Amino acid sequence: MRNWLLVLIAACGSDNGSLTFEQYAAQAESAYCNYLARCGLFPDAATCESAQNGVSFTNSQSAADAIGSGKITFFGDNAAACLAAISNASCDSTMTRTTPAACYGIAAGTVGSGGMCAVSEECISQECDVPSCGSACCQGTCIGNTPPMPAATGMPCAFGASTTPCVAGDFCDFQSETCEPYVAAGSACMESSDCAPGLGCVGTPETCKALPGTGSACLDEVCANIGEHCGSAGTCVKDGLPGDTCTTNADCSPYFPCDASGHCAKGPGLGQSCNSGTCFDAGTYCTDETGSAMPICAAQGSDGAPCTASDQCVSGVCAGSACVEPTVCF
Repeated sequence: MRNWLLVLIAACGSDNGSLTFEQYAAQAESAYCNYLARCGLFPDAATCESAQNGVSFTNSQSAADAIGSGKITFFGDNAAACLAAISNASCDSTMTRTTPAACYGIAAGTVGSGGMCAVSEECISQECDVPSCGSACCQGTCIGNTPPMPAATGMPCAFGASTTPCVAGDFCDFQSETCEPYVAAGSACMESSDCAPGLGCVGTPETCKALPGTGSACLDEVCANIGEHCGSAGTCVKDGLPGDTCTTNADCSPYFPCDASGHCAKGPGLGQSCNSGTCFDAGTYCTDETGSAMPICAAQGSDGAPCTASDQCVSGVCAGSACVEPTVCF
């Protein structure tokens, strides 16, 4: 599922309708899990939060320090508005491919042209020219004093980028890498992301069409809603959750594969065998990555723990052969 929910997730708000950066970072996963549970991919938000749900939420110390120093301004009201838009998002996957406007206004750089910067987010222009150097964090200079604007029709864009969107009504064409108007219903398309919100790219030849909802006949075995699939009767049905009967993994939520007993079930947890290479519990990884003859789900290591890959570390950073804290740059 390639959409804005996997690119930018807002957090839960405070009582006054605004957020601090710490609130934004600390509560982000809860907001996303509420969405996944409401749309039927998890039985409840708590189960989602205990699982490897496919999205990593980290409180960037670099961003926090840059905000504290005044190099980045954090807009708590926009963060709350972004939350509201995401919390109320449609489960229809065709309606969630553009990021809500408020989510682009959560933070802004304050450093002008020629000013010192470590990352582009510190610059008004969102462009920091950092020279090559031997240290982990190199200081560069900001280029320009104009905040970035959405790319106009026909202008270059980076496909899938969350920070340089096309103007409203356009999508980023992955072939030409330019902004183009959304494809209307009945017109030819290459990808569902080419189609206007509410439409998917299906059929032979592929055209933009409205996708079916719950109980409707599938269209090329495709359904509109996340948390649904094309059932054996050829209609869109809810994905199975733990305990539901199944024949194949396709009958179940992608987070709960069909087990040998014919039921949707959690994957292996901490200490359990993980020959499939995937563990269910958050904060775990499968030791098949380390060449273990009998791999199990092991807890991620703290700083200094041995590692061969970043997913083996609580910090998400494996440097050389040990887990380390991310470098702070601002």
